[in-house]
Amino acid sequence: MQSNLVFKYFSFLLLLVFLTGCGGSAPTVVKKKEPLPEWVNGILPNDTAQEMYGFGVAKNRNLAIKTALNDTISRLGISIESQYESYEKVQYHTSSQKITNNIKADIAKVKINNYKVVKSYKISYNAYAVIVAVDKMKFLDGLKEQLEVDKKSISDELKSIKNRNKIVQYNTKYTLAQKANSLKSAVFMIAQLDRSFPKAKNLKFIEDVQKAYLQAKHSLKFYLHGDSRSKDFVVKLKNYLSSQNFNVTSQKNNAVFIKITTDTTITTGSVKIAILKLNIKVYDKYGDIGGKSKIIKERYKTPLSLVYKNAAIHFEQDIKELGLENVIGIHLQRDTND
Repeated sequence: MQSNLVFKYFSFLLLLVFLTGCGGSAPTVVKKKEPLPEWVNGILPNDTAQEMYGFGVAKNRNLAIKTALNDTISRLGISIESQYESYEKVQYHTSSQKITNNIKADIAKVKINNYKVVKSYKISYNAYAVIVAVDKMKFLDGLKEQLEVDKKSISDELKSIKNRNKIVQYNTKYTLAQKANSLKSAVFMIAQLDRSFPKAKNLKFIEDVQKAYLQAKHSLKFYLHGDSRSKDFVVKLKNYLSSQNFNVTSQKNNAVFIKITTDTTITTGSVKIAILKLNIKVYDKYGDIGGKSKIIKERYKTPLSLVYKNAAIHFEQDIKELGLENVIGIHLQRDTND
């Protein structure tokens, strides 16, 4: 009787295990992956009279917005590229590659403050996409306002140097010509967005600043002279200035004078050293402009003219390595277009 009960008990357990195994686990529910919005592929709305759009993807939302704003400016830059290139080729005979580089560099500096994010989507944990809409009129007004501020700054500075020496005028007008040149992309962008904008008038302002610089460069002439011990130094300095496309003249009228005199001391002892003190003065008819004293030491030898020739070579090396400002006390902007 007892063995029969045990048998029935184990039979019940086996049946229970069997039924549990047959039940199996609940089926896994696979979530259907949502398709990406169509605009995430970079499909932008068409620009309107009120707004222009930009698209960006980056690892977070803020960087995506920045990328989209850059995209907006870049697309505007492409729209003005052909006009800009035609103007540069006619006016300055600039190469196409340099024009393209200039446009990109200038446009990259343009900032947008009036915008809104019209679409955003988190593609993955490290990818975010956005579309921004830029208020065209506010952007245009900002460009115009900044252009006028920059033009006034240039005009005021040109007036302030009217009675300064030729080196100050040359250096300042060089810097202002570079600043004016960077306004061209803004002028073309404004003209693209506002057909009534006086583009020719604003381009003429830029051209006039460029002409003022070229006139200053042309009128900057150097007259160099020195005493009998300084002839080799004078020759080296003349050659250097000429190699940098500065005008070295034999006429004193309206020139910047550079005068070099040399004091020589010979040490005593088994090894004699010639100590040369160069006294360099830079001036014009209105007064001093610059100048420095420079010490050069050379092993003494005869004739003494050999000492001066060797010292002149080292003088030239110092100018090339240290620059004019550190050797003769004047700073001259270097025109990279020369």
